[in-house]
Amino acid sequence: MLSVVEYWVTGRQETFKNYLLEFRVHLMSLSSDDKQNMQLDFNYIPSPIVNDRNSFRFYVPTGMDVAYESDYVMLPSTSYKVRSGSVRS
Repeated sequence: MLSVVEYWVTGRQETFKNYLLEFRVHLMSLSSDDKQNMQLDFNYIPSPIVNDRNSFRFYVPTGMDVAYESDYVMLPSTSYKVRSGSVRS
């Protein structure tokens, strides 16, 4: 008696990427009314206008140290200064 045995082996290869943090930089501006009210009343809280058109997005690995200072984002080997919707190194 002859028996036939068939095997099907299927699989897939998975690669894991490191997790990334997404940073978004949005330019904001104040209306002339907000600017004037801030000068007249120091308790006034303005409503900034976010300009999405000039937004910038970048990704950083979770293991990387990030320091913030004013309008700078400091990364270990690179410094980016954000001004007027552009990023300069």
